[in-house]
Amino acid sequence: MFSHGRDAEGLASITTDKLAGGRLAARRPVEAGSRRLALLSGWRRFSISRDHQFGFVAERHDSVVELSEHQTGHFVPAGTREAVAQMMDRL
Repeated sequence: MFSHGRDAEGLASITTDKLAGGRLAARRPVEAGSRRLALLSGWRRFSISRDHQFGFVAERHDSVVELSEHQTGHFVPAGTREAVAQMMDRL
């Protein structure tokens, strides 16, 4: 499976629906009764991060739930730890 697909003759690929994944990530906590959500994403310049964020925010908007915090972990453990610590300080 690839994160990004390409249209090329003779090349087949399977990719994920990143918008739907973002929506699903927001939908499950809302269905469980959460009223405030936080989003931890990767590099914002990457399309996968933007697509996940767009789906997450769209679902949150449809559910009329507050997005309390959004941080970027940059796909690395140290960045993720720092981003989570910042989110927890603000929540």
